[in-house]
Amino acid sequence: MAWAGLEHERAQRARVEALTRNLAEAREEIVALHASEPSTPPSPVVISAPALDARIADAIASRVLAASEARRKGEAAMAAQSTAPTDGQLAARAAADRTLDRAIARGRLTRDEIREVRETLADDPLGRAEFRRQLAVALNQKKLVPDDPRLLMP
Repeated sequence: MAWAGLEHERAQRARVEALTRNLAEAREEIVALHASEPSTPPSPVVISAPALDARIADAIASRVLAASEARRKGEAAMAAQSTAPTDGQLAARAAADRTLDRAIARGRLTRDEIREVRETLADDPLGRAEFRRQLAVALNQKKLVPDDPRLLMP
């Protein structure tokens, strides 16, 4: 999963770099066109469009890079935690699994069970992620119906 994230990030960076190169080439062409024209004042649209494009491209690039960096930090934090779950986390995961097994056996997941799992896995992001995965599988296979879908994900 981390490999796919890195590949996606590399592809996004390559796209941003290509867009930046294209924008720089377009700017050079516009400058060359203005230099070859008789000395008439350029129209405001011609002047503002490249500047606006540059600002938009810069904003997009910074948002993409910030999102990639945040995802990388999150993956690193989860990887650091995944190396050594504590005994408390293991016990919490087992309790959440038992709750999900009971709910699947009945075919229903109650609000109280959702709250219980939220409290149980409050300090275990990896445990929550795994529980959500198992919950999604049960819901997709129609083995489980939640009492209140708005409160579904712990």
